[in-house]
Amino acid sequence: MFVFRILTAILLLCNFKIVNLDKVFFDSHKAGNGFSKDIILKILSKHPNFTKYYLGISLKDPVAIQNVTKHLNDPYQVKVFQESVTKFQDLSNIEMQLNLTFQKIQKHFINYKIPEIYIFSCGLSSDIYCDKNIIVVDLSYFFGKGSKCLPSMPEYMISKYNTRSIVPRIVNNIAMQLSNYNHNDQSLVADMVYYGRIYFFTKHILTPYGYEDIIGYTKKNIQYVKKNRTFIWNYFIKKQLLYNKIKGIKSIFIDETPHTLDFGANSPGKIGRWFGIEIMESFYKKNKGEFSIVEKGGLSIFITNEQLSKCLQKSIIINDLFHKLKYLWYIFEWLTYFKQKNVDLKKIMDIKNMRFIFINSGYTQYM
Repeated sequence: MFVFRILTAILLLCNFKIVNLDKVFFDSHKAGNGFSKDIILKILSKHPNFTKYYLGISLKDPVAIQNVTKHLNDPYQVKVFQESVTKFQDLSNIEMQLNLTFQKIQKHFINYKIPEIYIFSCGLSSDIYCDKNIIVVDLSYFFGKGSKCLPSMPEYMISKYNTRSIVPRIVNNIAMQLSNYNHNDQSLVADMVYYGRIYFFTKHILTPYGYEDIIGYTKKNIQYVKKNRTFIWNYFIKKQLLYNKIKGIKSIFIDETPHTLDFGANSPGKIGRWFGIEIMESFYKKNKGEFSIVEKGGLSIFITNEQLSKCLQKSIIINDLFHKLKYLWYIFEWLTYFKQKNVDLKKIMDIKNMRFIFINSGYTQYM
């Protein structure tokens, strides 16, 4: 029976492939010493969803095709493709992790349709584009310090874009697509819980990863927020910030910044999001497996599994030590995940009212 499960897992994991357009375009450019409109049309016609949803063009629009052809023939763009192909020659590790990720998501969201995933590096938009049809990853953001093709970004952000953060960033974006959210609540605490729930979802899907990987914190950042937790929370209360709706004030605690202005240069940025994680964990801990969703009138059951989580957090160390066995480990982790009773992520993601989570988290009693 166990061998059968292994074989089943392998078959399931073979259904999904990443389309590396960086390689497709670079190889075509190298073979033909440039791109003609015919080559562009031939490539894009094979990937209609990428053309429609990401590029936002029609193949029947000659002006759009001309602009794309001009951009792809730009020497700088060719260098970006070349560096991407050179630095990311093997995407099998990312592909395997995403295969596992989609299997887990479909356990919670049975109607979830796996999107097409493309690699297309241009440095002109965002690191990850995500909608229900496609996900596009721009690897140029992950080229690292010293690259001449690195997109423009603050110095402190470069280290956050490491190869280990690629999969968590993708899953964070998927979580945003699956998250039910009351956009009328513009309070700081609603934003905190919103992001906290995104990271909570990602943590329970990517069990081997820690929150520091998911939110983009260093160990020093984690130590700071844990050491100063009570002081920071009391500051929120004293300044009456939790229900503040002013964007300029909220951005201090939510936005990606080198540090939090109110707490000095040693503090990490987006500190409100970290407290959102703690509120979610507190909500999860306090309710001990069940909670009433007042707004839906339903009951959701979820069972904690701390021992499994602690065990799987060590898997990244095992992967580093036994690189050649990583695929067997991923399959083992996948099988273990489906054998256990896990958090009902769909019920949690369906909660529309972020204040409901905060009020029912009992967060302050854990301070």
